[in-house]
Amino acid sequence: MKSIYGEIPNKALKNNISDLINQVFKLLPYKEQENENLDKLFTTLLFRMSGMASLFQSEPRWVTLLSFIEAARNEKDFKMYRKSILDACSILSDIQEQITDA
Repeated sequence: MKSIYGEIPNKALKNNISDLINQVFKLLPYKEQENENLDKLFTTLLFRMSGMASLFQSEPRWVTLLSFIEAARNEKDFKMYRKSILDACSILSDIQEQITDA
């Protein structure tokens, strides 16, 4: 896939997105368990996704992902929190599915 630095292998990108999906999904049990590392995980994810938005400027969904994660970060209603997290995972999965294995 084309980035601002040239071509990035699709397999590497798909693996990176799989890791992102896993990290985003971790936000659910971290919140339920009131894990002390929750804010650190949010910070790390937002940093990574911001980097992806910079690298792949032709993919506008990175901004939507950043918005979902940032909104969830301060959400008190667990149903809304859960919806934001699952919506983010869904968008990441959609992006990943559109990357060909070529």
